Amino acid sequence: EKKLLDKIEKKVPDNFKGRRNKSKAVHLEKELQGPDPIRQSTITKRMDKEIELLANVQGRGQGSPTDPTGDVNEQYYVQAANATEVGVYNLDGSLEQAFSMNTIWNGAGLNVTSEGDPIILYDETANRWFLTEFTDPSNVLIAVSETDDPLGSYFAYSFSTPNFPDYPKYALTPDHFIFTSNEEGRTDLHQYFLDKAALIAGMEEVAFQ
Repeated sequence: EKKLLDKIEKKVPDNFKGRRNKSKAVHLEKELQGPDPIRQSTITKRMDKEIELLANVQGRGQGSPTDPTGDVNEQYYVQAANATEVGVYNLDGSLEQAFSMNTIWNGAGLNVTSEGDPIILYDETANRWFLTEFTDPSNVLIAVSETDDPLGSYFAYSFSTPNFPDYPKYALTPDHFIFTSNEEGRTDLHQYFLDKAALIAGMEEVAFQ
């Protein structure tokens, strides 16, 4: 077991060097079970096809890191980068329009300024765009398009969190808009659940747990 553990220990990435917990394999008992029986190990002829590149465009943002994010529907690809430019592209790669996410927050009178870590999501079930980012000192900003047009109007929200909501990640279910944030280190993950129907309807009060 000791030899196997030595073999599966991971090299510590540069940005983790000096931290108290080295990057090691976890759940050793799962590693000892052997190869994953459902892991795909071969490629069939039907899968062995080259991917045709239809569009390759210069993304938004300048400098590094830009934290690029994007999503697509049947008409547009929407991309965002710190802090915080949004580009709406046609599917042939041509830029339809670019704008700052601040135009949404300022237009809604939220009196906040873009800080970054944007995430773009398109909800196929509701045909709505979700544009998000955080701002100091401890707010998560969420904009929901009123239609399936990313260049149209948005409902805008600002939700306060106990601490600075770093590294937010989002998910959509039929009933909820869910996000997690790294507010107190990697050992304590905060989770939040919002009423998706209320967000889409632009209600002034949205259940926030």
